[in-house]
Amino acid sequence: MKSLTLIVAMTPAGVIGKDGKIPWHVSEDMKRFKRLTTGHAIIMGRKTYDSIGKPLPNRTNIVVTRGDPIAVLADVTVNSPPLVVRSSMEDALDTAYKVDPEPFVIGGAEIYALALPLATKLEVTYVARKEEQGLSGENVVFFPGLYPNPWHWRCVHSEPATETSNVEFMTYERRPADGPRVA
Repeated sequence: MKSLTLIVAMTPAGVIGKDGKIPWHVSEDMKRFKRLTTGHAIIMGRKTYDSIGKPLPNRTNIVVTRGDPIAVLADVTVNSPPLVVRSSMEDALDTAYKVDPEPFVIGGAEIYALALPLATKLEVTYVARKEEQGLSGENVVFFPGLYPNPWHWRCVHSEPATETSNVEFMTYERRPADGPRVA
Protein backbone atom coordinates (compact mmCIF):
# COMPACT_ATOMS: atom_id res chain seq x y z
CA MET A 1 0.00 0.00 0.00
CA LYS A 2 1.39 3.41 -0.99
CA SER A 3 1.85 6.03 1.71
CA LEU A 4 -1.04 8.49 2.06
CA THR A 5 -1.52 10.72 5.10
CA LEU A 6 -4.69 12.53 6.05
CA ILE A 7 -4.10 15.59 8.22
CA VAL A 8 -7.07 17.06 10.06
CA ALA A 9 -8.02 19.18 13.05
CA MET A 10 -11.36 18.38 14.69
CA THR A 11 -13.35 18.64 17.88
CA PRO A 12 -14.04 15.49 19.91
CA ALA A 13 -17.46 15.51 18.21
CA GLY A 14 -15.74 15.36 14.80
CA VAL A 15 -16.44 18.94 13.63
CA ILE A 16 -13.87 20.07 11.06
CA GLY A 17 -15.55 23.19 9.72
CA LYS A 18 -18.42 25.65 9.90
CA ASP A 19 -19.58 28.12 7.27
CA GLY A 20 -16.67 27.20 5.01
CA LYS A 21 -14.01 27.90 7.63
CA ILE A 22 -12.15 26.24 10.48
CA PRO A 23 -14.08 27.37 13.59
CA TRP A 24 -10.99 27.98 15.75
CA HIS A 25 -7.47 29.31 15.42
CA VAL A 26 -4.76 27.27 17.09
CA SER A 27 -1.34 28.66 16.18
CA GLU A 28 0.46 25.51 17.32
CA ASP A 29 -1.73 23.38 15.02
CA MET A 30 -0.98 25.66 12.07
CA LYS A 31 2.75 25.39 12.76
CA ARG A 32 2.48 21.60 12.95
CA PHE A 33 0.48 21.52 9.70
CA LYS A 34 3.16 23.60 7.97
CA ARG A 35 6.01 21.50 9.39
CA LEU A 36 4.43 18.20 8.33
CA THR A 37 3.21 19.19 4.85
CA THR A 38 6.03 21.44 3.59
CA GLY A 39 7.85 19.80 0.72
CA HIS A 40 4.99 17.41 -0.01
CA ALA A 41 2.11 17.19 -2.44
CA ILE A 42 -1.17 18.19 -0.78
CA ILE A 43 -4.57 17.18 -2.11
CA MET A 44 -7.67 19.21 -1.28
CA GLY A 45 -11.17 19.82 -2.52
CA ARG A 46 -12.19 23.04 -4.22
CA LYS A 47 -14.04 24.36 -1.15
CA THR A 48 -10.93 23.85 0.99
CA TYR A 49 -8.83 25.60 -1.65
CA ASP A 50 -11.33 28.48 -1.75
CA SER A 51 -11.18 28.82 2.05
CA ILE A 52 -7.36 29.02 1.91
CA GLY A 53 -7.55 31.42 -1.02
CA LYS A 54 -4.21 30.63 -2.66
CA PRO A 55 -1.74 27.80 -3.26
CA LEU A 56 0.30 27.00 -0.14
CA PRO A 57 4.02 27.68 -0.55
CA ASN A 58 6.67 24.95 -0.75
CA ARG A 59 4.11 22.29 -1.66
CA THR A 60 2.56 20.91 -4.81
CA ASN A 61 -1.09 21.93 -4.42
CA ILE A 62 -3.59 19.58 -6.07
CA VAL A 63 -7.24 20.63 -6.14
CA VAL A 64 -10.00 18.14 -6.90
CA THR A 65 -13.10 19.71 -8.44
CA ARG A 66 -16.10 18.60 -10.45
CA GLY A 67 -16.37 22.18 -11.73
CA ASP A 68 -14.47 24.27 -14.21
CA PRO A 69 -10.70 23.91 -13.65
CA ILE A 70 -10.09 27.32 -15.26
CA ALA A 71 -12.12 28.98 -12.46
CA VAL A 72 -9.80 27.45 -9.84
CA LEU A 73 -6.72 28.64 -11.69
CA ALA A 74 -8.03 32.18 -12.25
CA ASP A 75 -6.14 33.79 -9.35
CA VAL A 76 -2.85 31.94 -9.83
CA THR A 77 0.10 34.12 -10.77
CA VAL A 78 3.42 33.28 -12.36
CA ASN A 79 5.11 33.34 -8.94
CA SER A 80 2.50 31.13 -7.23
CA PRO A 81 3.49 27.73 -5.82
CA PRO A 82 2.63 24.78 -8.09
CA LEU A 83 -1.14 24.29 -8.48
CA VAL A 84 -2.71 21.42 -10.38
CA VAL A 85 -6.44 20.87 -10.86
CA ARG A 86 -7.88 17.37 -11.29
CA SER A 87 -11.42 16.12 -11.80
CA SER A 88 -11.18 12.96 -9.68
CA MET A 89 -9.45 11.65 -6.60
CA GLU A 90 -7.79 8.96 -8.72
CA ASP A 91 -6.26 11.58 -11.04
CA ALA A 92 -5.19 13.67 -8.03
CA LEU A 93 -3.43 10.67 -6.46
CA ASP A 94 -1.71 9.77 -9.75
CA THR A 95 -0.42 13.34 -9.99
CA ALA A 96 0.65 13.42 -6.33
CA TYR A 97 2.61 10.17 -6.51
CA LYS A 98 4.51 11.42 -9.57
CA VAL A 99 6.03 14.23 -7.47
CA ASP A 100 5.92 12.82 -3.93
CA PRO A 101 5.96 9.28 -2.51
CA GLU A 102 4.27 10.56 0.70
CA PRO A 103 1.43 12.96 -0.19
CA PHE A 104 -1.07 14.48 2.25
CA VAL A 105 -4.82 14.97 2.01
CA ILE A 106 -5.84 18.20 3.75
CA GLY A 107 -9.64 18.23 3.31
CA GLY A 108 -12.52 18.74 3.14
CA ALA A 109 -15.00 16.11 4.20
CA GLU A 110 -15.77 14.72 0.72
CA ILE A 111 -12.08 14.39 -0.12
CA TYR A 112 -11.36 12.80 3.28
CA ALA A 113 -14.16 10.28 2.65
CA LEU A 114 -12.64 9.32 -0.72
CA ALA A 115 -9.11 9.09 0.69
CA LEU A 116 -9.79 7.39 4.03
CA PRO A 117 -9.92 3.81 2.63
CA LEU A 118 -6.51 4.43 0.99
CA ALA A 119 -4.86 6.22 3.91
CA THR A 120 -1.90 4.69 5.73
CA LYS A 121 -1.59 7.41 8.37
CA LEU A 122 -3.77 9.99 10.12
CA GLU A 123 -2.32 13.13 11.69
CA VAL A 124 -5.10 14.41 13.96
CA THR A 125 -5.30 17.52 16.07
CA TYR A 126 -8.10 17.26 18.61
CA VAL A 127 -9.38 20.67 19.63
CA ALA A 128 -11.48 20.19 22.75
CA ARG A 129 -13.81 23.15 23.04
CA LYS A 130 -15.39 23.95 26.37
CA GLU A 131 -18.70 24.30 24.61
CA GLU A 132 -19.87 23.05 21.27
CA GLN A 133 -22.39 25.88 20.89
CA GLY A 134 -22.42 27.31 17.44
CA LEU A 135 -20.94 24.11 16.04
CA SER A 136 -24.21 22.59 14.91
CA GLY A 137 -26.64 23.19 12.09
CA GLU A 138 -26.59 22.83 8.35
CA ASN A 139 -23.29 24.60 7.72
CA VAL A 140 -21.25 22.34 10.01
CA VAL A 141 -18.90 19.80 8.42
CA PHE A 142 -17.78 16.59 10.13
CA PHE A 143 -14.84 14.29 9.54
CA PRO A 144 -16.15 11.11 7.87
CA GLY A 145 -15.81 8.23 10.30
CA LEU A 146 -15.93 10.27 13.50
CA TYR A 147 -13.02 8.57 15.22
CA PRO A 148 -10.34 6.33 13.80
CA ASN A 149 -11.85 2.87 13.94
CA PRO A 150 -9.78 0.76 16.36
CA TRP A 151 -10.23 -2.21 14.03
CA HIS A 152 -8.20 -0.38 11.37
CA TRP A 153 -6.05 2.16 13.23
CA ARG A 154 -3.62 2.26 16.13
CA CYS A 155 -2.37 5.38 17.87
CA VAL A 156 1.42 5.48 17.60
CA HIS A 157 2.00 8.93 19.06
CA SER A 158 0.09 11.32 21.28
CA GLU A 159 1.15 14.58 22.85
CA PRO A 160 -0.63 17.59 24.31
CA ALA A 161 -0.08 20.99 22.77
CA THR A 162 2.40 23.05 24.78
CA GLU A 163 1.03 26.49 23.91
CA THR A 164 -2.72 25.83 23.98
CA SER A 165 -4.79 23.99 26.57
CA ASN A 166 -7.33 21.36 25.49
CA VAL A 167 -5.48 20.54 22.27
CA GLU A 168 -3.84 17.18 21.58
CA PHE A 169 -1.85 15.93 18.60
CA MET A 170 -2.23 12.27 17.67
CA THR A 171 -0.73 10.08 14.96
CA TYR A 172 -2.52 6.92 13.86
CA GLU A 173 -1.20 4.22 11.55
CA ARG A 174 -3.29 1.71 9.67
CA ARG A 175 -3.15 -1.77 11.13
CA PRO A 176 -2.10 -4.57 8.78
CA ALA A 177 -5.13 -6.35 7.37
CA ASP A 178 -4.22 -9.53 9.23
CA GLY A 179 -2.95 -7.76 12.36
CA PRO A 180 -4.40 -7.97 15.84
CA ARG A 181 -7.88 -6.59 16.32
CA VAL A 182 -8.70 -4.45 19.31
CA ALA A 183 -12.26 -3.98 20.52
